[in-house]
This record gives sequence, C-alpha cells and structure tokens, in this order.
Amino acid sequence: TKFFLWLLTNDADLTKDNLIKRKWSGTPACYFCNFDEDIHHLFFQCSTAKAVWAIVAHAIGANNIPRSFDQCWNWCEHWLPAGKQFHTLGIAAICWAIWKTRNEICFEGKKITNPITIICFACSLMCY
Repeated sequence: TKFFLWLLTNDADLTKDNLIKRKWSGTPACYFCNFDEDIHHLFFQCSTAKAVWAIVAHAIGANNIPRSFDQCWNWCEHWLPAGKQFHTLGIAAICWAIWKTRNEICFEGKKITNPITIICFACSLMCY
C-alpha cells in the first residue's frame, strides 16, 4: 500500500507520459477518455476518475472532490476527521482500483461501462 502510494506521489509509476520518457513509442492517450495520460490526469482529472471520486464524495457526504494527491490528503482530513487511520488505505484502494481497471483495459481488452465497478473493486480491497 505505502509503496504504491510512494510511486504515485513521486511520479514513478508507468503512466504513458513516463513510458514515453523512456522511449516507448505508443500513444499517450488515456484508456478511459483519450486525453493524454499522466499521473494527475489518470487519478484525478480524467472524467472516469472524477466520477469515481464523486461517488466516494457522495458516500461520505463531501460536497467536492480532490483534484490532486496533495488535495486528497486534506480532503480526507476535512471530510473524514475521525477516520484518519483509514486515509492511506482508502486513497490507496481507490487509486489501485483505477490503476488495475486501466491495466485491464490496456492488457485484457476489458470494457468499462460504469465507474461504480471501480468503486466496488476498491471496496473489496478495503475489506481484506
């Protein structure tokens, strides 16, 4: 959990922008929406990521969504002040579910029709 978040917060993951920096010749388009994929886009700016965060926001009674990793920590502290021990796990589960779904689209040709499937996967991770 912490290693995955470290990769994300240090922009060390293998999003398409980082692959291109390593001479990968593929397209930079996001698998969810076709805008260029980078870490901020994939987890916070993409329409699919926004929908995922909006569902989470609704579930916890928040009236906004985080737009970056930095905002995410403050957002959790504001909307879940009594759940501080779960912030890291929750953020990691949501981001891992987005990442895993992105990879299933990329490598397995999976189709996503509803962002709720990403939330369900994140919730299943938190139950273990």
